[in-house]
Amino acid sequence: MPTEASGVVIVPAIIGAVQVGKHAGLPSRYAGVLAVLLGIAAALASQPQAFSNPSQVFSAILTGVVWGLMAAGLYSGTSALQLVRSGQQASTAANASTSSLASSLSNAATLPTDLKPMPQADASSATVN
Repeated sequence: MPTEASGVVIVPAIIGAVQVGKHAGLPSRYAGVLAVLLGIAAALASQPQAFSNPSQVFSAILTGVVWGLMAAGLYSGTSALQLVRSGQQASTAANASTSSLASSLSNAATLPTDLKPMPQADASSATVN
């Protein structure tokens, strides 16, 4: 099976395996790492001929990373869409951290008032070599 076609099947399988891991007690913060590791394992397993050439191993690992990131992104995207459809708002902690980040940035963005403009070079005195 070509790599592109197997990715269509493997990405949802990775999502399911990560969900099984989360239900088994895996902390949610490690779900993305598990998805990438499962993607790499699946890519290497689907391309056994890759072990004969180091560049093919590298290509298979990159394919696995892409599959894992796709699985993590697909899961988080559908979770966010479900929250929007149900009318729920984002978590209060996320809103609080966003507002504190915005206030920190606005405080850091104050510029000193004693800056003087740089003198402009006279174009007539410039020499061209």
